[in-house]
Parts: sequence; C-alpha cells; structure tokens
Amino acid sequence: MDVWYLVAVYVHITTVAVWLGAMLFEDPRSDRFMTRIVNKIRGIGWVSLLILIATGVYMLHARGVALADVVSGRFFAERYGQVFAAKFALVALLAGLQITKGHRPSRALYGYLASILVVIALSVWLVRPLI
Repeated sequence: MDVWYLVAVYVHITTVAVWLGAMLFEDPRSDRFMTRIVNKIRGIGWVSLLILIATGVYMLHARGVALADVVSGRFFAERYGQVFAAKFALVALLAGLQITKGHRPSRALYGYLASILVVIALSVWLVRPLI
C-alpha cells in the first residue's frame, strides 16, 4: 500500500478527532477545561474541515476514483460510492448543524453524538468493508 495513502488516512482520522472535539466543546459561555482549550485556538474546527476535504479527495484519488466517475454518477452506482454518499451527507449535516446551531449548549448534543458515531462507523466501513 502507498505510504502517502497511509499518511493521508492517519491525518484524516486525527483531524476528525480535532473537528468533532471542536464541535462538541466550543461554547463561548462555558467554563469547562476542554472548552477553554478549544476557545484559545478559535476556528480550529473549520480548518479541520478543510483538511478533511483535502485528505478525503486524495484518498479517493488513491483508490482510483476519478472526478469523471463522481460527476457522471458511476461512482455512486457501486456499493463503495453509496456508503461514501451516506457518509458525506452526514458530514454535510454535521457542518450545517454547526453553522446553524453550534456554540450553544442544548439537548442537540445527543444528536451530535449519534451523528458522529454513525459518521465514524461509515468511515471505518469505507476503509475496511464489512460485506
């Protein structure tokens, strides 16, 4: 396996932890320890999202997924493409929730956690398919 692909996977997974941590702990009104750390490095969540997009595009390219396949829809006709589409939709949902509802303590935290677990499960499935 290509060493750059493995580096991209490592960076992708590490960045996911940073992005999700920023989503869960960034609250300007909170006094929690983790929140104070996240607030000191403002904007880390959005930088993380950009890194996730870059590493994700590289990993798709390394797996042989061409832009033409994505645009034409051939990629989404395969099982891998369908799982990727579900994962991408959930990531887009999480980003949308962060834009509209983020930085406010609420009961939506459990929704965030459930969505995060599903995104992580789909991500693992993409790397190591179950079926």
